[in-house]
Amino acid sequence: MKFADLHIHSVYSKEKSVSKFPLWKLKRMTLEAILKMAKKRNLSAIAISDHDNIEASFKAEELAKKYDLIIIPAVEISTKDGHILAYGIKKNIQAKMNAQKTIEEIHQQGGLAVAAHPFSYQGLSAFYKLKKRKAVSLLPIDGIEVVSCVTGVSQRAKKTARILNLAEIGGSDAHCLSAIGYGVTVFPDSCLSAKDYLEIIRQRKTFAAIGRGARFWIWLRTLFDSRLRYLLGI
Repeated sequence: MKFADLHIHSVYSKEKSVSKFPLWKLKRMTLEAILKMAKKRNLSAIAISDHDNIEASFKAEELAKKYDLIIIPAVEISTKDGHILAYGIKKNIQAKMNAQKTIEEIHQQGGLAVAAHPFSYQGLSAFYKLKKRKAVSLLPIDGIEVVSCVTGVSQRAKKTARILNLAEIGGSDAHCLSAIGYGVTVFPDSCLSAKDYLEIIRQRKTFAAIGRGARFWIWLRTLFDSRLRYLLGI
């Protein structure tokens, strides 16, 4: 089995588009630092899914061979209806559109759309409904994030993935280095390229798991690294 953290942020993330908190900084999340930590966590692949900016994904590809890591192109898009993770796209997609239009544009690029930290603050929630005791999909998403630092292991998301036949995605939603690898997506050993990883997601053959660390400790570490270090100038 191979493990991938499919939700990591870097210094390239456009934080202002999703948060009004002026101290939310990611200056320690350089691409080199992220890759070093991913290797330390024994990950085979990662997705640097910055807010509304895919630039880091392509820059990381240039460095990844040094660490024997696969980079899966990704971005976390801020829609009017919540955040959507886009995997396998080639260029940025406009933020603040509705979820339906955003997903259509992801699919037009041949990418995959995943509901990020669903049923939580800024998460995509209204993508299915129960009708006559049967789940009906309202949005053509390809997967749902089941594990993240935001939600921990979301049993509701896990059940929804099963009901709607969606790919289970695990990621850390890391905003500090120590969070990388908290949540992982499990892939077969046959995955040797980004294309292989994307195909397994497309086929709904992934499952999510806790990688390492306690969620509360990682939350405290994120608070310190992303806010207090900046405030204290250290």
